[in-house]
Amino acid sequence: MGEITSEEIIARLVKEGASVQKASMYADLYSEYKEATANIKAHGVIVQHPRTMNPIENPYLSRRDKSRKALLDLKLYSTDWLWQ
Repeated sequence: MGEITSEEIIARLVKEGASVQKASMYADLYSEYKEATANIKAHGVIVQHPRTMNPIENPYLSRRDKSRKALLDLKLYSTDWLWQ
């Protein structure tokens, strides 16, 4: 089974009682979170700066954390099905 699409997430959340606006925001944030997590897994927590080649914290760490906080702040109905 492949990755769930934003449209599928939105449809299920709306069916469960969320507004289209909140469901869309959740789907976007979920996508950002998954992308950031994949980047961190692929490249690690510490990466090289593209110009200086100095080690820096992966910028996707910040994006992942912001997305996670925003997902939790939306306080939608149970979304456990999405994270399994």
